[in-house]
Amino acid sequence: MQPRSKDDEAKRQQLSVLIVDDDRLTSAVLRDMLSPFRITFAQSASGGLGRLQAGGRYDAILCDIHMPGMNGMQFYEEVAKVSQQLASRIIFITGGGYSAEVADFLERTHSPCLTKPLESEALRSAVTAAAHVTEVPPTRVT
Repeated sequence: MQPRSKDDEAKRQQLSVLIVDDDRLTSAVLRDMLSPFRITFAQSASGGLGRLQAGGRYDAILCDIHMPGMNGMQFYEEVAKVSQQLASRIIFITGGGYSAEVADFLERTHSPCLTKPLESEALRSAVTAAAHVTEVPPTRVT
């Protein structure tokens, strides 16, 4: 493994991540795992949309797939209406297994989904990869 240059480390620290999760404890753990990234929180999908509509710019978005009210899949669809590029930077997180509907959604959108408990390095790698998405993957039409 090559040592990171100061430029690589500076770019890493500048990444801005929106965490959309209704569980405050999970959000706090994610913030700690992603230090020194710049973190913004939204405790609901509608709150996350509000941050985006208010002009928030994020390199990556971590979103719980199961939330009361608007779920992560609905959040994705709303973001995609405005920016498919930004929607492609959403990484889903879940506390466990998911339904056939969720599996189909993840396959159709090519969205990554991490399962809790999260490993710090896997989380950081997923966020860094999402932040550097330059091409939008094709969405399968159903």
